Amino acid sequence: MLDNQNFTKVNLINLRDPEIILSCAFRYALGRKTYIVGTVVNEIVNNWDAIHKETRKRLQKEIKEYKEKFGDLGMECDEKEWQKILDLPIV
Repeated sequence: MLDNQNFTKVNLINLRDPEIILSCAFRYALGRKTYIVGTVVNEIVNNWDAIHKETRKRLQKEIKEYKEKFGDLGMECDEKEWQKILDLPIV
């Protein structure tokens, strides 16, 4: 069993290209029916302004294509999460 007291100090990883990590997490989560959808969507939404415009377009396009191909994006709660990305401006 893990001792929660050991987790009082958080060491953050300095990623060289967080956009690649977000893209990989996005592709892993798309279509899943687990908590990971909300976690990944929140990270993408929180970092939207830092994501390149072309990547933003691609993320929204892939969400739409997935829904067209498979009919849904997971459970209803997952659909609502993915909609948060679709509602973001590309600008």
